[in-house]
Amino acid sequence: MNPFYVLSAFFGKIVSVAGLISFLFGFFCKSFITVLIGIIVAAFVDTIALSILKSNLNYPVNFGFSFAMALGASCLVGFITYFIRLKKRKAQ
Repeated sequence: MNPFYVLSAFFGKIVSVAGLISFLFGFFCKSFITVLIGIIVAAFVDTIALSILKSNLNYPVNFGFSFAMALGASCLVGFITYFIRLKKRKAQ
């Protein structure tokens, strides 16, 4: 698999539904476990939505690859948001 394809898929997932949901979980949740559960749910929702949309077009979906990219992007966005907010809250 082309590394540029993997990189573009990863950055595409950052700005997709998975990135948005994980950002919201990272910003509004107070517990690390809640953020972690929200990140997994965000990745799963994004992958299921993509599978449903592409199945209507008769286009095959690599579920494992899509879920891995969504999970990685969600972790990046959600945890960075959570730790920045946590650091700002402790500084005040």
